[in-house]
Amino acid sequence: MITATKRFGSYVLERATDAIKHYEADIGTDDYISSCTIPSTWIELELLEIRQYNDDTSIFRFQLPDGQQYLRLPIGSFLLVKAPDCEHGGGDAIRPYTSISIDGNGYFELIVKRYKEWGVKEEALKAQTHFLFIKTDHSYRPAGAVSNYIHNLKVGNRLNFKHTSACKSKLSFPFSEEVKTLIMIAVGIGVAPMINTLRTIFNDENRESTKNIDIILLYGVRETKDILLKEVLEEWRLKYTNRFKVVYCIGSRWSQIVMGGKTKNEYIPPPLPKGYLELQNANVPVELGWVNEEKLQKHTPAASMSSRVVVCGLPSVYEKLCGPRNEDEVTGVLQKLGYTKENVIKL
Repeated sequence: MITATKRFGSYVLERATDAIKHYEADIGTDDYISSCTIPSTWIELELLEIRQYNDDTSIFRFQLPDGQQYLRLPIGSFLLVKAPDCEHGGGDAIRPYTSISIDGNGYFELIVKRYKEWGVKEEALKAQTHFLFIKTDHSYRPAGAVSNYIHNLKVGNRLNFKHTSACKSKLSFPFSEEVKTLIMIAVGIGVAPMINTLRTIFNDENRESTKNIDIILLYGVRETKDILLKEVLEEWRLKYTNRFKVVYCIGSRWSQIVMGGKTKNEYIPPPLPKGYLELQNANVPVELGWVNEEKLQKHTPAASMSSRVVVCGLPSVYEKLCGPRNEDEVTGVLQKLGYTKENVIKL
């Protein structure tokens, strides 16, 4: 995750001290009580295994401290990871990550997407172009500070973790009896906390308030290869057919692209994302383009107090769908559909 704020239509990196304050709790006053095995002070844990998932994503397995067998990470909460002296602008980089593994084996696993530098810095454009004729879409993204640090680790290396009140889940569990539908909206690596949540729910089927909940996951990715942990999601989709629905929304900007202009007054769509037809032919639920109002109306019930919507993704995802992650009020698409802060959880 790249920590940034939006100013004048572009995402601007926060200073290291600004980024850290989101996650660093005052240890002396942190009275948060959690079941998690990871303490509220930094602890170095050994990297046991690395498994490449696709071209830019790998799964990293870390040993639990002091011979512990269970991580016991509360549903919807996360761990903090520190990359020393890696923050953009200086200082330690700290980011949240969620375990995706089955608990009880003496280790936990993180799935980490490596974010490379993308776009052109505006400073470079200014050096090449007259200041009156600069054309930019403000889309520059630096390389992921923590994701690249983790990807450069070797088996046997150690990484700093902790779990404080800043990691506390916004998702109340067990759910209240009024909750009948859980709608999950994940984009990219934002599927990790959804996996953690789903694993807990499906392992807790004996609880009356859990086994009666219908779950819908709308998962947005750029390409079919970017569907992370698809094998796990498909296993659950086929096993819990009567209560778990997954829709893969593929091709983030597909509907915004016009091929060949307006030739012969016809709209020529771009090529379908690679692998899209294969999924469709295998009767896997897929849609073109990322999650939007149309897809929510098509695949989810109307807003009600018996529904909860959980959102996780990049800053632009929150802004379009429900409003900034650090603001309680709900705006955007979900507000238009009738959802309020009482039934929207921004992870």
